[in-house]
Amino acid sequence: PVGNQIIDALRFPPSIAVPDPSTISGYGIGTDAIPTFGVNPVGSAELQDLNDVVNQVFGTFYGEAALVQNLRYRLNLGLNYQDFAFRQFTQRAYPVRQNETINPAALYEQRDNRSQLLMEHLLMWNQTFGIHQLDAVAGYTAQREDYTRISAGRQDFPDPDLTELNAGLANQSNAGFLNDARLESFLGRVNYTLMDRYLFTGSVRRDGSSRFGPNNRYGTFGSASVGWVMSEESFFADSPLAGALDFLKL
Repeated sequence: PVGNQIIDALRFPPSIAVPDPSTISGYGIGTDAIPTFGVNPVGSAELQDLNDVVNQVFGTFYGEAALVQNLRYRLNLGLNYQDFAFRQFTQRAYPVRQNETINPAALYEQRDNRSQLLMEHLLMWNQTFGIHQLDAVAGYTAQREDYTRISAGRQDFPDPDLTELNAGLANQSNAGFLNDARLESFLGRVNYTLMDRYLFTGSVRRDGSSRFGPNNRYGTFGSASVGWVMSEESFFADSPLAGALDFLKL
């Protein structure tokens, strides 16, 4: 990383030659007369090829339709897709540091893929009865997430121009995993407003998740709240707060 190379440059003794053909790496690493634990910043940069590529596609879509008076249906769709590729090739004798083991050339590659999908079906109803206002939402949501990774590495590349995995002769390694999750929810919420100042809300949802234990895949969760729009009260206009606040809600 650039930040590390700046730190290495600041602490690397200026009396040590940066290029040094007498060393295995071709870069100065210090001597018994001028010892250092610092990394040669130029050698570190030139002996390492580091590359990250990320492709991402994300977006949302929704549609809404009026079914009957005061009742609407809404569909929400969401997508987030990511593709990640990481590649690191280090030449022989990397890192460039005094008393460092002479490491062989090495290649490590990693591929990640993540996708997230969301679907929501909502029914929304609202009605006003004089000083009473009532609105409600009922819905069903489903989400899925898939995350995969594949990685591989090799060492000892005899030809510096061949830096693909098949060209490595030693220490072959590979790994991979899949993490996936599913979520299904049924939800409902009711809001009641009296005289535009007294607010009551209640909600309940039942969630089923693959992250829950096998014996408790579903759970029910509820909540309730109350609110008071004090600025709608008649006494608020005569209070000291009226000059500083246009809206006050507890």
